[in-house]
Amino acid sequence: MQEMKKFTLEPAPHQVEESGNEASHRRLAVYDTHMALNGDPFSIDAVYSDHHIYGMVSPPILHVSRFITGYGQEGGSITVKFTNTGPEPLTLVYLEVVPWYLRLFLHTSHSAEQLESMYVAKLVTARDRELPWLYEAVLEVGPRTTRELSLEFNRALLKWLEYPPDANHGFYIPAATVSTILPSPRNVSVNSLNESTLKGK
Repeated sequence: MQEMKKFTLEPAPHQVEESGNEASHRRLAVYDTHMALNGDPFSIDAVYSDHHIYGMVSPPILHVSRFITGYGQEGGSITVKFTNTGPEPLTLVYLEVVPWYLRLFLHTSHSAEQLESMYVAKLVTARDRELPWLYEAVLEVGPRTTRELSLEFNRALLKWLEYPPDANHGFYIPAATVSTILPSPRNVSVNSLNESTLKGK
């Protein structure tokens, strides 16, 4: 049996690792599945010492949603919504790598309102069949505010061998990256930087 903060694990884990700092301290129970699955069916039980009441999980300070609008094979736009639920403004770095066959219209992301708290930090234009777009913008999202960024595009005319295997799915765009410094580690899990939790076989 392994004593955790509010419950006991049965069977006991093979190893317990700790991560995070004082505000978001976590204890991680690690089980060796090779050893556990060699014998009888494996089941982990968490036995609480007292009646457990699940509390409300507060939303994250930063929430980002990204989607593509438009229809057909001609045009559309990449729309990103940044929601800051915290009491302080956040400065974000938004990095987008867009395939070459989407011809971006960069002026569509810069309205007069956006220019006050946003600028393009880096831009690498695409070359057909050689190099994708690289678009990096720095923007500020005020407290309890939602900001929207939109990049319109036209699709290039592709050769028939350049279409994806299942063209009915449409075109997939790689995920974007958002970087910021959060004022609170709420809803953030950080593993130890000194060693990996992935153990060698």
